[in-house]
Amino acid sequence: MTITEKITKIDADLVVLDEELDTARERLNELTREIRDLNERINEIPKERATLKEVKTTLESLDS
Repeated sequence: MTITEKITKIDADLVVLDEELDTARERLNELTREIRDLNERINEIPKERATLKEVKTTLESLDS
């Protein structure tokens, strides 16, 4: 294999690696967004729990 062929092969490998890196970055960004969404959802749980407790208390008082 000549030096020119080796350089061409390296260039092709670099293009593939760049594409794989771009794909990995996109996936990382997706995962980061998913984690952010899950954290927001987790932060809402105490509020929802408090609301459910209020509903339960109201229902219990109506049942009495």
